[in-house]
Amino acid sequence: MTELTSKEFDLLLAAFHRSPDAIAAFRRWNEEIDWDGVIDPDVVSLLPTVCNNLRSLGFDHPLFARFLGVDRKTWVENQRVKGQLMEWIPQKCFADMVVLPSTSYLFDNSVRIPQYQRLLRFSSKPEYASSIVQSLIKRDWVPEYQTTVPTRWIDGYVWGADHLSLRRATGERLSLTWRLEAWFGARWRAVWERSELGSFGNCSVRWLEKTDAMEFTLRQLPTKHPFRWLMQSLWLAKDEVHWIDLRSRFLEYPLSLDALSLLPVFEEIAQIDVLSESDLLTLRRSIQDRKSNPVHPWHWFRGAWARYRSSWPSGSSWLEVAKQTPGYVLGRWSRWKQSRRRLSTDQRS
Repeated sequence: MTELTSKEFDLLLAAFHRSPDAIAAFRRWNEEIDWDGVIDPDVVSLLPTVCNNLRSLGFDHPLFARFLGVDRKTWVENQRVKGQLMEWIPQKCFADMVVLPSTSYLFDNSVRIPQYQRLLRFSSKPEYASSIVQSLIKRDWVPEYQTTVPTRWIDGYVWGADHLSLRRATGERLSLTWRLEAWFGARWRAVWERSELGSFGNCSVRWLEKTDAMEFTLRQLPTKHPFRWLMQSLWLAKDEVHWIDLRSRFLEYPLSLDALSLLPVFEEIAQIDVLSESDLLTLRRSIQDRKSNPVHPWHWFRGAWARYRSSWPSGSSWLEVAKQTPGYVLGRWSRWKQSRRRLSTDQRS
């Protein structure tokens, strides 16, 4: 996993820590930053939060006026993205989708994250995924990462996979997932039902309830971008999150090893206790034990056959299943590659 630098830690302290230590952290960070050089977009997007946090602590700085200019620019860019969403995504699709973090920040006026450089993330129920993918393809979205899914096999791909990443020729990227159990386990339908309903233009839009949004964010793999993972998690920590409930969820369904290693940093900056040291030790041991127990080939085959039989919607004919099996195999291959990436990440930890 990429290491969090001391400069990045100081910036996060300055933005989210509610104590005078945030002021000292900003001074250290400001001494090292090269304002004439190239500044990471994630750093730029955090500057208004730094300004607001430090001013609430009674500290001001000549740079803060420039920081607030970033906030205004981000607002303008996000309004542009929201306007184009109606062109990029058919209106009927919004009724069957939940907007996931960090795309959901587009509809939260208290958070300013520039969305023009972000992956648009949505979720749907499995029964709606195929029609949504078909609608997106008609709006000039194409599968990316060399995942070529012929239109005639999309139903099978949806039954076998858990998400699909798409891209437009103009560079916009979108990820649609239809299996929230990858993050929430057997509770995924309850998560969907708890999602909050809002309005977007002439249609309704849903986003995750606050505690579910925090759980989803903390369950993301922070391997390549620990700073971004912490930044997005700390933004959500300002909301009304049920931390006791969240702890019980993590004990039942653990985070990845990389997320567990960064969680103490999150707790220090946010001044929140999520998991105790004994909890962290227990979870790390359980993950390592699970990784070290190989699956017998026969058990793997039986599990694969059971998943294959249970993936098809009830009432599907054998002819329909046979036609969609190539798409199903392609979807399972996509999920396997993703699980291997997660496994190799945990092993490196």
